[in-house]
Amino acid sequence: MKIRCWLAAAAVTALVPQTASADEAVEAAIRDWIAAVDASPEWAASYGGLVYDAATDTALVTDVVITADPASPEAGAAFRMATLSVAGYVEQPDGFKVRSISADGGEAEVGFARIKLTDVHVEDLSLPFFGPFTVDEKRPFSSIMQAYHAALDIGLGSARIGSVVLDQTHEGVSSTIVYEDFRIEGWKDGKIARFDTGAVRMEAPSPDGLVRIGMNSIESRDTDLGAFVHVYDPAAYVDGVGDMIWRDALAYAAYHTVVLDVPGARINVGDIVLENFRLRQPPLSFVDYFDELISHPNMPDAMAERLAVKAVPAMFSAFSVGRFAILDTSIEAMGIDQLAIGDIHLNDFSIDGLGEFGIEGIAGVVQGQGALEVQRFAFGGITFGGYDALTRIIEATSSSPPKDIDDLMPQGGFTEIVGVELQTPDIPRLSLARFRAEIGDYAGAIPTSASVEMTGLAFPVAALPDRSTRDMLRRLGYDRLVNDFGFKGDYDPATERATIEDLHYGIQDMGSFAMSGLFAGLPMAAIGNDALMEAAIPNLRLEQARFTFTDGSIVGKGLDLLAEFMHAPAGAFRDQFADAMPFLLSIAVQNDPKLLAIVNRSGLFKKLTPVVRDFVANPGSSIIITLSPPTPVALAAIGDAVENTPDKVVEMLGLDITGEKAPATTEPTPAPPEEPGGSTPSVEPPTPPTAPGGGDGAETGGEAEGGQGKTPATPGTGGGTGGSAGGGTEGGGTEGGGQGGMTPSNPGSGTGGAGGGGQTPSNPPQRDGSNQREEMRDTMNPVQ
Repeated sequence: MKIRCWLAAAAVTALVPQTASADEAVEAAIRDWIAAVDASPEWAASYGGLVYDAATDTALVTDVVITADPASPEAGAAFRMATLSVAGYVEQPDGFKVRSISADGGEAEVGFARIKLTDVHVEDLSLPFFGPFTVDEKRPFSSIMQAYHAALDIGLGSARIGSVVLDQTHEGVSSTIVYEDFRIEGWKDGKIARFDTGAVRMEAPSPDGLVRIGMNSIESRDTDLGAFVHVYDPAAYVDGVGDMIWRDALAYAAYHTVVLDVPGARINVGDIVLENFRLRQPPLSFVDYFDELISHPNMPDAMAERLAVKAVPAMFSAFSVGRFAILDTSIEAMGIDQLAIGDIHLNDFSIDGLGEFGIEGIAGVVQGQGALEVQRFAFGGITFGGYDALTRIIEATSSSPPKDIDDLMPQGGFTEIVGVELQTPDIPRLSLARFRAEIGDYAGAIPTSASVEMTGLAFPVAALPDRSTRDMLRRLGYDRLVNDFGFKGDYDPATERATIEDLHYGIQDMGSFAMSGLFAGLPMAAIGNDALMEAAIPNLRLEQARFTFTDGSIVGKGLDLLAEFMHAPAGAFRDQFADAMPFLLSIAVQNDPKLLAIVNRSGLFKKLTPVVRDFVANPGSSIIITLSPPTPVALAAIGDAVENTPDKVVEMLGLDITGEKAPATTEPTPAPPEEPGGSTPSVEPPTPPTAPGGGDGAETGGEAEGGQGKTPATPGTGGGTGGSAGGGTEGGGTEGGGQGGMTPSNPGSGTGGAGGGGQTPSNPPQRDGSNQREEMRDTMNPVQ
């Protein structure tokens, strides 16, 4: 501390020249400064030579040495400067100005640190007179902050230091930090326009070996020293109370191209960036905490912890971060083939809340263990409650017994995950397109609105644990299951009404379910209380609801599989099955008296049958069930009505069933054959062609023993078809001389030998039944 005092005193002496001519003012100032330091009881100062060049108005002093007295507390401290030149020195009433200063060969030794400066050059420097000040030993940090006020009046055009080398040796451990090309520009009114360095190198030992840190450069823009002093100087608090006004302290700062070498690993970072850093006075200054720590270095840990806890709300209330980011990180280490993170960032963070914490561009590979990619993981939109909430939380948790703090906890926010790809030895590939969950609109500690959206959660059928399920899904043509889920709802405490705006789940190419609803009679106290919620659910009153079931088309694939098992044309079989739905439904309800009363006696059956028929016949169709009770109905009453008065259920619920038939798609016209063998028309001629050929056809037709045939979009000669390619093995012609050209209306006769026709595509066009009945009759009564 005394070192700072003597340096300040030396500066003051230098700035108050004794009687001298204008040409000799700078010489007098330098001599008086050195003499003042040398006259102090704890320091000795000298210089080798001092000359003044009037032509350039430059004074040059050489071999400046300042050392601490061996008996003083600062024993061992020393300052040296090989050369120091001052040009254009001009005295002013409140200080002085200097056109330029150049120095070289600077060294300082303080405690266990040694600093070397080379090639120092300063342009357009102005300094105020530093008035005398004393350090209060009980409040050392506060004293220093008051002294820093003088720095706000410094003016500087530019400054450059060729290199700064800091060597530290403490308890036998040495470390080195080197800054190259250190620059400052535009220091005025307590604000610094920019600060830059060139390459920076650091070396320090660790128990496992040497640690090296290097970076290409450091830069900062628009630093306001006044904002820092305003917060850290207790004297700036009017009547001891902070103003809570945000001030821009630092617009931008960055470390570029950082490399950290540690034993066994290397960490590469493209940039570390801080933007829009702001400061404000908290309600109470926290500087007393630093004063106590400095003035009582041997303070017991328990006391230090109590002081820290007391200061935490004010300390966290004093700053905010617009953005902090670590960009383009990669890690090289044994056992890790790849680990890279494109962006780790913290946005809009303060004691009042968090805008977002996110990690983007994650890619990791460990040979034999798996691989992971994540485009984005983030959470945010959180409010913390500010200074008051944190203060109350600390007081509540410190009391005995602790008080309830549920209403003081952070609120709201979102969580988002985008673009996940995971591979492990057990899971060939799991992926997630996007997941986002949000909560908000708090009533006390309880959020009253929530939403979840998940799209593209995909995993291979091979990852399912049950073998029979895997086999069935593969037979249906599913190798991967792609799941979508969503929910959006809110709760109104005033009316005790819960609204489900949307709840849906679906598997792509399979089907989906969606619902919405409005329920009344949910007391606020039941939310978050399992016992009260269990008691409240039966008394919930249904006001309206809608349920939608959409085929995607699991129905089509299932019927195709059944048609294949029965050796029937899939398209015709589907129409036939759809036409049979009224009969099948009537059989189903006859076996359940309650169901019969609900759907038959109420007249609902007449609405249900055409909807179900279209649902089965047309891939992509939907069944919609709406509930619009004349008066709200308790959920428990619905169950009672089903058991006791099933014939009244439809009327009580205002139940209605409608459908949405998917638009028909046009069946693609098959391309004409490129080779002899003919093409099969959409309606087969009465007599099958007798041309030899074809087995298990591909796009260009297969070859069998009897010849070659072109496979069109409908079944080819002698073999089954699959999609537009026409490849299949159910029909004849794959093991011998097959009979060519069987019609699609005729079921195949076997899997080998001289068999009949094959299978239709697994995804036929949508049908409404009007144009297929004739074909269906032909199927049931083929021309012989």
